[in-house]
Amino acid sequence: MTKVIEGIWEVPWSVVKEVEAINKMRKNVPIQLKHTLREGNTRADFFANLVVNFAGTYLVENFQELPNEAKIILNMDMSSMPNFRIIQQPNS
Repeated sequence: MTKVIEGIWEVPWSVVKEVEAINKMRKNVPIQLKHTLREGNTRADFFANLVVNFAGTYLVENFQELPNEAKIILNMDMSSMPNFRIIQQPNS
């Protein structure tokens, strides 16, 4: 996404309005864009997908109401435990 926002890659039609809004804000506020690997973005990725899959508002009032996967991710984040992507090679 950083390359899209910086104008290096073409903007996908599905996020044109969002990219335009971000670039408009960038003109007024000096910011630095930095790519974060998927493993470092697990929490944000999980909650974004949760809302998209739910297709609406998802209200959680306390930790116990979170899905188990979210609890695991949050506990890993709070303990500074790294999140690794494991790719299993197919049997030859």
